[in-house]
Amino acid sequence: MPEYGFRNKITKEEWIQRMGISEMEKFIEENPDIETFPNGAPLIHSGRSLGGGLKVDGGFNDLLKTIKKGNSRGITQSNIETK
Repeated sequence: MPEYGFRNKITKEEWIQRMGISEMEKFIEENPDIETFPNGAPLIHSGRSLGGGLKVDGGFNDLLKTIKKGNSRGITQSNIETK
C-alpha cells in the first residue's frame, strides 16, 4: 500500500500515512486544510524484501527472448540512412 505525505496548511504540521489512493483522495476532499507533498517515490511493498528475487513465469522469459531475437540486428553503419 502506498505512503503519502500530508501537510496542514494552517499549522504546517507534516506526516506520512499509508493508505490506498481512493482513501487519500477522499481524505483530501473532506479536509480542505490538508494538502499532499512529495515524499519520494511511492513504495508498494509486497511483503518480500527489496531485491528478494521476485520470479516471473517462463512465458514472460520466452516473450523477452522473442523480442531480443527480433531486434538483434541493432544499428550498424550499413543500415543508417543519412539522406
